[in-house]
Amino acid sequence: MARSVDSGVVAFGGVVLGLLAVFWATPALQDVGALVPAVRAFAGLFLILFAPGALLARLVGVRPDRFGVFALFAITLSFGVLTLLNLFVSFVLAPLGVAEPLSFLPLAGVLSAVLAALLAAIHVTGTSMSIPPIRLRGSPAVVLGLVALPGLAAAAVIGVDQFGTHLGMFALLGGVIAVTLLAATRLVPGSLAPLAVFSVSLSVLLHRNLLTDHVVGADIQASYFLSDLLLDTHYWAPDMGGSMMSLSVVTSVPASITMLTGLDLATTYKVVYVFLFSLVPVGLFYVNSRVFDDRIALFGSLFFVFYHGSFYFTPGKQLMSELVVVAMLLLVVYEGVDTAGLKAALGIFAATLISAHYGMTYAIGLSLLAAVAGLGIVRRLGGDFDHDLSIWQPVVLLGAATAFYAYSAPDLVDRLGALPFGIVDQLVTLAITGAVPGSGASYVSGETGLLDSLRLYLYLLLTGLIGLGLARDVLGRLDRIRTGADPGYVEYAALAVPLFAFLGSSYFVIANLWADRVYQLVLTILAPYAAVGFATVFGGAGAVLDRASAALGRTSRAASDGGVRRRLGGAHWTLLAVVLAAVLALNSGLAFALVGTADASGFNAETNDLTFNGPEREAADWLVDNATAIERYDRLGADDGAATLPIYTEPRSYQLFRAVALPGYTNVEIRYLKSQWRPTVFPAEVEEGYVFVRQRSVDPDARSADLPPSMLSGSTVGNLSGPRNVVYASESARIMDSNTTAVP
Repeated sequence: MARSVDSGVVAFGGVVLGLLAVFWATPALQDVGALVPAVRAFAGLFLILFAPGALLARLVGVRPDRFGVFALFAITLSFGVLTLLNLFVSFVLAPLGVAEPLSFLPLAGVLSAVLAALLAAIHVTGTSMSIPPIRLRGSPAVVLGLVALPGLAAAAVIGVDQFGTHLGMFALLGGVIAVTLLAATRLVPGSLAPLAVFSVSLSVLLHRNLLTDHVVGADIQASYFLSDLLLDTHYWAPDMGGSMMSLSVVTSVPASITMLTGLDLATTYKVVYVFLFSLVPVGLFYVNSRVFDDRIALFGSLFFVFYHGSFYFTPGKQLMSELVVVAMLLLVVYEGVDTAGLKAALGIFAATLISAHYGMTYAIGLSLLAAVAGLGIVRRLGGDFDHDLSIWQPVVLLGAATAFYAYSAPDLVDRLGALPFGIVDQLVTLAITGAVPGSGASYVSGETGLLDSLRLYLYLLLTGLIGLGLARDVLGRLDRIRTGADPGYVEYAALAVPLFAFLGSSYFVIANLWADRVYQLVLTILAPYAAVGFATVFGGAGAVLDRASAALGRTSRAASDGGVRRRLGGAHWTLLAVVLAAVLALNSGLAFALVGTADASGFNAETNDLTFNGPEREAADWLVDNATAIERYDRLGADDGAATLPIYTEPRSYQLFRAVALPGYTNVEIRYLKSQWRPTVFPAEVEEGYVFVRQRSVDPDARSADLPPSMLSGSTVGNLSGPRNVVYASESARIMDSNTTAVP
């Protein structure tokens, strides 16, 4: 008797096969009509970032009952499969004679074969492909408002770019703050919390990333250059050199998405990667709703989103690695790893993490080692409890990471090995000067303005709440172990303790990551503890007031039943929402715009931040295209004997040149005109080469000594310019040939 075929398999398989046909047909029809590129992009993104993971999730036994959780598994597993696919075509197809393994045909062929194999496995094993339905229980008006928020972000950016108005930005951030405050009430019910978190996250990220047609940030500029290089060479190999090139998640994977979907590379980073990273706080919500509860999960996720390092730049290696970490947490919390299939899924995530960010890989690996040791000590002291951590998990992760980095980026392993000596030097600096540059102490000592100080105090408050919440959680779980009760997700608390210690150490010294980046990294685990700490403070205050009322004889029923504590319990979530709204208002520039001039491009087009506009990028491209001495290589240091061409500029513009003429992959050497250690520009020391000045980096009225390294005075630019040496000039940038620089 023939076995019946699951209707879900038939339906999903039909969609996949249909989109595969469209996917293969659209490249040849790219110029037929305006809709063809959009259809190709949709088909490609579905086949790349949803279908493989959805099929694989069912095969390995992932069975969540919520659509959001299933979608997260499908997307993150697909992202992992795409990463492994890139490694496969590079390490397997290239030795077999495929000259350009990262071109369309090899990538599309391997992707189609993977999808066909997964569909066949689903059919042979009789696995169901039923997908949980989408359930949005709540007011239609609230649902519509949440869905419309990302569109408002796009409209706000159009208002800034096309009409020079910031009203849309005020409306957008006002809407996000309103959602945050309403989240403390029943107007945004718990069933809509994941949608609210995703909508807020995507909107806040888009309002920064859509301001320009280029990527936003520092290290992401180098990632962009390398991805663009791979689009030209259609080839990736570890011997192409450099630690960044070894991280395929931010180099070859964006290039592959661009190649398969026909999207522009900048769009891949600014839209696709922004969408993917917007899922991180949603995953945090689902994880922490299991570990803690929905309220703590909601406000922990919003804290993560509103931290400036989470939304201010285009997602790069650190932020994309957090997508993988959240996927691993989601797998452990929702499904466990007690079957071969689930262990395979965990292995895919681990390989993707290694290919995403060495900092996050070692932070998680070493913290897991410390967590295993801590849980072992608790057991030896008499604790009788079970947990799912094994010494082999961090050992395998750290061992595989070190082996891969030693093969693909030996210089990175050398730098990591030198970290202990660097920390010793930093301790000496700390003892002499009181602060190490980039440490938390240096940030604290550097804040001067009223609003900057307010932001600092809010961060200190939230950090203290994290510590209090973590202490309460750890002590509570230890007490349950002592009494023989189930300690719950004790692994989460055990992992959080060493990460909090890592955060604390960054106040004094830095381990290749500045303090603000460490803070953002550890929030992936620690963010919900701020809400736990807040609840602890108000719960304790309510208990004290209840006891005081009883002692004074005010033994009303409300007081004797803990009424003060109960009323405070409802009010403190609103107060926490206000604190988080203030953090967003300060980090986005909204608060600064309301009282004066904001140092953020969304409110001030003249601010000199890392949001490079089109004319600035055109000026840098012009220099690279027209300076005949500039050479570009397909691997790091391919021609060590070539003469270097100096380009002099300030530190912010240096980041722009990492996207168009990355040192090491070109013979360009970027030299700072000034720095914090050399705050004065000496035109006589500008040697043969070019001087690049963005208009936004010039303050015509200030003295050079009064300006930060990223700003130049008008007199300095005048000293560097002469009637014959300006080779390029626009409203946004000026380029001088330093061979004829007039020196007064």
